[in-house]
Amino acid sequence: MLCYLIGLMVLSIGYVFSVCNFNDFSSILMIRNNNMFNELYRRPFGPMGYYALGILLSIFYFEY
Repeated sequence: MLCYLIGLMVLSIGYVFSVCNFNDFSSILMIRNNNMFNELYRRPFGPMGYYALGILLSIFYFEY
């Protein structure tokens, strides 16, 4: 379970980095126009890393 969540975060970071790199977007993810938002979150696995991080932190919170 933990490896799956960490894998989702790594893949999501790779996706966001590659989209920002290919389209010359800001690397600190400041949304300056709707085009950047539409390109980053067009696919469902764009924000999936943020959700996986939340699930992972909640697991650690409730287990420990």
